Amino acid sequence: MLARHCLGREPLAAGPPQRRHRDVHLELRASNEAARRFYRALGFSETITIPRYYGGSEAALRMIRMLRVGAATAPAWQPPAHWR
Repeated sequence: MLARHCLGREPLAAGPPQRRHRDVHLELRASNEAARRFYRALGFSETITIPRYYGGSEAALRMIRMLRVGAATAPAWQPPAHWR
């Protein structure tokens, strides 16, 4: 697991690889409390729970971290219709 070896922090600490990247999205198992704490500590926020994401039985949690705020506002993320 990357979080336990601090490898997951390195890409985010370096900042976005190109200026056009404004945010990072990721999914993790909703039951994985250690990963939730890890990503919250890196500035991620929880956005939505996706039912039956893993193997049709376990939910995922989508998280986002804003890397920079530009003059242009990006449209709000919307889940696909089949997730609602």
